[in-house]
Amino acid sequence: MIVVLQSLRKSEQSQTNNVTHNIIYDSVRVDGRGDGVIHDVQLRDKAVAELRAKIGEKKQEVDSLKDRETVLQKRVEVLDKVVGEVGGNVVAHPREAREPFALDDQTLGNLTKFFSFYDESSMAVRTEQRKVKKDLEKAERELSALMVELSRAESDNHTDNFSKSIVIAIESEKGGSVELEVSYQVYGASWHPSYDMRVETSGKQSLKITYFGNISQTTLEDWSNAALVSFSPHFLS
Repeated sequence: MIVVLQSLRKSEQSQTNNVTHNIIYDSVRVDGRGDGVIHDVQLRDKAVAELRAKIGEKKQEVDSLKDRETVLQKRVEVLDKVVGEVGGNVVAHPREAREPFALDDQTLGNLTKFFSFYDESSMAVRTEQRKVKKDLEKAERELSALMVELSRAESDNHTDNFSKSIVIAIESEKGGSVELEVSYQVYGASWHPSYDMRVETSGKQSLKITYFGNISQTTLEDWSNAALVSFSPHFLS
């Protein structure tokens, strides 16, 4: 397979996912073209434990955001209740109010300060509410994506299909584009020869033999455009 890295940074990792479980360890080879140095090539299994740890952390983040959302909603309700009670006392008939409410200059000044406080506090809390709601929706989407990835990883490990990744560590002083050619060997592949023989009888008699290699594999990879090499040729004897 060919991997092209554009605008390469000084140090970067290239990761090829969903490599067949039939890959042979220590068979991965990488050739590069471009201004870069390959430092390390690793074949890794999908880290199910790492995914579970990430899911645990993400669940804690979601729970924390939900708690914060609840606290902010309570603050909004308390602020609204207080301003409602204050407003009710101002407009209430003197005989309905518990105590006379005198609208003198001091009272009006205190009301102005209170409503200014309510305006600032309410706006700040509601702004934070919207931010927390947005963060919560994002965290829930990320948690859902991690759950799907974990489910697939566990299924892949169970069925021994597409559960590995090839990780290449590469460094470049100048950056730019680097082309990597990745090759590896696999189990579960075989081939058998077939021949097409044609005899020319007109003119100078000749026998033309065309040789074919028929390949079969159980790796579940798509080899339609793959460059394949066999190390066990068996010709017609």
